[in-house]
Amino acid sequence: MRALLERFADAVRRRPRAVLAVLGGASLALAAAAPFTRWDSDPELIALEGSPELRAYRDYLSRFGSDELIVVAFERTDLLEPPGLAQVRSLTEALRELPGVESVSSLDTAYRVEFGPFGPFASPLVPDALEDAPPAAELKAALRALPMTRDAMLDASGTVTTLAIQPRARALGAEERSLQRDVLEGALAVLARPEYRGTEFHLAGSPVFNRELERLNARDNALFTPVAFAVVALMLAAALRDRTLVLLAVGCVLATLAWVRGLMTLLDVPQSTTTSLLPPLLMVLAVSVAIHVLARYRLERSGGAEPLAAVQRTERAVLLPASLTAATTALGFGSLATSPIPSIRTFGLFAALGVLASLVLGAVGLPAALRVLRPDGGSLPASGPVAVGLDGVSSGIARECTSGSARGRPWRCACSRAAGAPLHRRRRGTSPRASRCAAADRSRRGSAR
Repeated sequence: MRALLERFADAVRRRPRAVLAVLGGASLALAAAAPFTRWDSDPELIALEGSPELRAYRDYLSRFGSDELIVVAFERTDLLEPPGLAQVRSLTEALRELPGVESVSSLDTAYRVEFGPFGPFASPLVPDALEDAPPAAELKAALRALPMTRDAMLDASGTVTTLAIQPRARALGAEERSLQRDVLEGALAVLARPEYRGTEFHLAGSPVFNRELERLNARDNALFTPVAFAVVALMLAAALRDRTLVLLAVGCVLATLAWVRGLMTLLDVPQSTTTSLLPPLLMVLAVSVAIHVLARYRLERSGGAEPLAAVQRTERAVLLPASLTAATTALGFGSLATSPIPSIRTFGLFAALGVLASLVLGAVGLPAALRVLRPDGGSLPASGPVAVGLDGVSSGIARECTSGSARGRPWRCACSRAAGAPLHRRRRGTSPRASRCAAADRSRRGSAR
């Protein structure tokens, strides 16, 4: 496998500008599509595929239509008098005329079943001529006597009423959810008309909840994703200490996000509460690949290697382990494709796609950019907060090994040395403080003999 990867790297090595052009063009195109990923809170996305509950729900929709009602409630002291009934009728007719509305239920459509010479018939409780309406107390008693209006359309005080709007959507899917959103926007436009000014409306129902959930999710993503990205950028700046390397790492992270979100848009895969967790996860995956490549390049440059030689050594050291790590991580996320819940399957597949995208951008795109830009990479810190902190840890390890208690417990010094081994190799050469641990260990072994 190493030979195959090296042949691939050699083919990429000869055309770094072409590689950058292809990856950059793809990233820009997908970034342009990324903002248009639609949101969907369809119950089918979080339901177990093939479950009895989902089958019953689909059967209900096919028989009775959508269960997604938009409920409009308002209060009026003269609700059951002609002016209040006129407002209810005006709202009912205006909402019924909206495109995509199947029916509107209100006090104006309430009826009781009566029997005549030709059998049962529906008798409206509110007459066509509102001046002929019964007194408010009598109308209230009649409305409260019907199960369909009691508490559902009229409260006990007779001053609060509701209108139920049923969109014309008889299935689950993107088109139906889009229709419900259009109906909700139309209803809000109706309620904002001048003739209803002064009335405080309250909305409820699944479409209203879904719209609010989408708004809150968009707000949180707009707030916390940049914050997380800023923290990642600051950590990269502290670790790499080179403007060019930091910009390359940040570009790798942004491109990974653009690839995944752009492909979701192009494939018409909706964003849900589950897949909204992808951006922070993808940032972690992308930055891990970038930091391995760039830190290795920086290490090679600090050792005196020329830029092209440093890139080649970086590829030889990083490409194989990065590929194996990406493959195992992608397989782990890809195993979620067997989940019976659609949103979990989508999350797993696009997380795996993000892992592979971060590998391509980090292990292929970054070396190509390093060949073209040839940054210095800076020098590894010999002083400063990071170096002082590491030296402090190394000093603590040395004290642990030279203390009296450590001489009787050699395993403590061994564990401390194992934990601090990466710190001792942070620069070429060994820190004087850290070397005391090795000296103490050699002394202990000599006395044991």
